[in-house]
Amino acid sequence: MQGFFSTFKFCLVISIFSTLGMLVSILAQPSRLEFLECFLNLNPVWMRTVNSDSITSRMTLQQMLKHENLLICDARSLEKFEKDSIPGAIPFPSQSKDQAYAEYAGIMNLDQPILVYGHDLLSEDSIEVSDYLKSLGFKRVLIYRCGFESWRRVNRSEMR
Repeated sequence: MQGFFSTFKFCLVISIFSTLGMLVSILAQPSRLEFLECFLNLNPVWMRTVNSDSITSRMTLQQMLKHENLLICDARSLEKFEKDSIPGAIPFPSQSKDQAYAEYAGIMNLDQPILVYGHDLLSEDSIEVSDYLKSLGFKRVLIYRCGFESWRRVNRSEMR
């Protein structure tokens, strides 16, 4: 009977280590890291960008917001923009991109850095607006993948 329990303990320990190994490998994937930073507001140095066209670090966002020539486009609906937005942003709803571009074309420069944000990490509106602006010839378009909700959550907690 003791042999059985020894074997059982050994198998249990191996199973636990195997499960932990799988969890570490799953969480180490870029999409999982992006999720962790956006929703848990983590900011490790090694996770500044997920790819060249998006930023997830709130510190990188704060540095970009200080750039005097940065144009910030809110890809959420006009109703959400009017309710609250990142200071200095212009409404650029993904549902009416052509209309928004017609309205703001006069203040946009093809070489100007543009930051696009949507509602949160899972929303596609920021990607849609970013692709649209790139198709028009804008060269420096970045997406804040964490989105407005993450920005609001962080800034609300820092104001307390």
